[in-house]
Amino acid sequence: MIGTVLGNRYELLEKVGVGGMAVVYKATDRLLNRYVAVKLLRSEFQGNEEFIRRFNIESQAAASLSHPNIVSIYDVGQSEDRHYIVMEFIEGKTLKQYIAEKKGTINWKEACDIAMQICSALEHAHSKHIIHRDIKPQNIMINTENVIKVTDFGIARAASGGTLTMEAMGSAHYLSPEQARGGYTDQRSDIYSFGVLMYELFTGRLPFDGETTVAVAMQHMQAEPVRPSKIKEDLPKCIETIILKAMSKEQRLRYESAALMLTDIKRAYLDPDSAAQATDLEEDEKFGTKKITPIVSITLPGGDGTEQGSKNVVRRTEEDRIKKKKDNKKDIIAVVAAIATCIVVAIIMGVIVMSVISTPAETETYQMPNVKGLSEAEMTKSLKHLREEGFEIEEVYEYDRNVEKGEVIDQEPKMGEIEKGVKIVITISSGKEQINLDDYTGTPAEEAIEALENLGLVVKTSQEMSDEVEEGEVVRQLPSEGHVLETGDSIRLFVSSGPNKFELDNYVGSDVAEAQAELESQGVVVTIAEEHNDTVPKGIIIKQMPNPSSVMMKGSQVTLTVSLGIEIITVPNLTDLTVDAASDALTNNKLKLGTVTEISSGKAKGLIVKQSIAEKTTVQANTVVDVWVSKGNETAPETPAVETPVVQQTPNSAITSDTGL
Repeated sequence: MIGTVLGNRYELLEKVGVGGMAVVYKATDRLLNRYVAVKLLRSEFQGNEEFIRRFNIESQAAASLSHPNIVSIYDVGQSEDRHYIVMEFIEGKTLKQYIAEKKGTINWKEACDIAMQICSALEHAHSKHIIHRDIKPQNIMINTENVIKVTDFGIARAASGGTLTMEAMGSAHYLSPEQARGGYTDQRSDIYSFGVLMYELFTGRLPFDGETTVAVAMQHMQAEPVRPSKIKEDLPKCIETIILKAMSKEQRLRYESAALMLTDIKRAYLDPDSAAQATDLEEDEKFGTKKITPIVSITLPGGDGTEQGSKNVVRRTEEDRIKKKKDNKKDIIAVVAAIATCIVVAIIMGVIVMSVISTPAETETYQMPNVKGLSEAEMTKSLKHLREEGFEIEEVYEYDRNVEKGEVIDQEPKMGEIEKGVKIVITISSGKEQINLDDYTGTPAEEAIEALENLGLVVKTSQEMSDEVEEGEVVRQLPSEGHVLETGDSIRLFVSSGPNKFELDNYVGSDVAEAQAELESQGVVVTIAEEHNDTVPKGIIIKQMPNPSSVMMKGSQVTLTVSLGIEIITVPNLTDLTVDAASDALTNNKLKLGTVTEISSGKAKGLIVKQSIAEKTTVQANTVVDVWVSKGNETAPETPAVETPVVQQTPNSAITSDTGL
């Protein structure tokens, strides 16, 4: 299929993924000159109406969603009975690959950031009444900028769609109990699968595993997972609580919505010591033990002296009998006290009831709207009627890197009926926190990193030789002291490696100007090499020599190979050439010969009459050019020749006359 053009627009370049239902290709959109991903329904399913239906469901479901953490759908089509979907091309890797690479070493705050992006995508999908039903790290992409993209809505259905059979459901390791049973599924089924994904993300391990799909599914229905904190001891308690609530066997015990779960994850990220608003799953309640009196088995004789059977009895000691007598006396005293208490309580209740009967009153209730996600102005408008009714409304402002400034983060009480006089608290985002950067030069690197991460900054480090600053301390920082940053911004610390050596960083994927300046500041001689690349933007480093982590000294040489971007080729003139000559001309110009079509023409047979892309047009390398070749004129049958009589003439000099004068 490589080189095939779908819909006269999408040229398939390379295969990038294979699923149970479709094959995914990287392709070029010839019209918009950009890379796209094309999901092509596998050929063996072309006649299968169920698979075609599910394929169409994916395109319809995903196309109705517009969210930064959900892959965008650009186009759908059909070419020669092959159904395809055109979508955003993600340059990166699957979350499954990322987790495998990290081997359980993902920092819990980084995992929280990933989880919040996925949960935000689920919240958006569920708000459109779309349930994914196959949430797993294989269906989640993480691009080079660490932005999450949820993909593959191949078995998504409307939230009112009801039950689906197990064979149409998600992968076994992330399957909810109701999916395993073939029961009713709703948005809480996605939440369970997301809980399993979070378990793996935070611990590096799956909660359930087995030799067969059935064995894994049975564990989802019956077994309890090992607590995440027993795998990762530094995992905050509130994160564990969120994961275990999402993975509750019963749907009613899970989060009602992805929005509520997202609120808890955000709270845990900002304040891990706080208790997340989730079901309390304490160790002693869920996995606790209870001490019991020992039971012994004795054999009872029959009437004829033979063994009639056995019976389990509790063996009591003398100490037990004395204790029982004391307990009996205590029981009598307790009964008397209870009777007396009941009489007093009855009298008090009687007085209260009479008071209520004599002065009847009704509790006035109002409707609290849902203002979460609204702007400040929209929220004020929605709560205007409650303010006019005398409700106290307190507005609390909090920094939040994931919620736009001025947008409502949370509300208390939630949407529903509220009584007169209840205080309403609205939490509004102040956007990202503004941080006035201090000077960390001369500070031990570990202390500086901890302080900066506590401020919500992303810290990157590089080693740098220094004769003045001790090894392990900060030599300098970018940006410098006094700069104002926001939470989530990056800062780079240059850490002293001592006077003579340092460890080379990985500059692949970095801007060449920044990398060159940084290396030259460390006394390194930088050589720049350039080459064209179809996937790496111009000016970005493709590779480096020596490799990262190499020990460098002042005066060492580093070669950086930089992308020139996509190579642009000028199409040559192919007319009047033979097909072989045209093929050579295109190959020499890094282009490809496409379809060759014969047509009638006045040109000699075998010569090219026209080409699909005009000469001197600029295109990308490897572009395909189609040609039309002359097969000569269509000639009519030959007409017999007609003889022409020959007339002999006598030369003038030979004319004579028979008459005389």
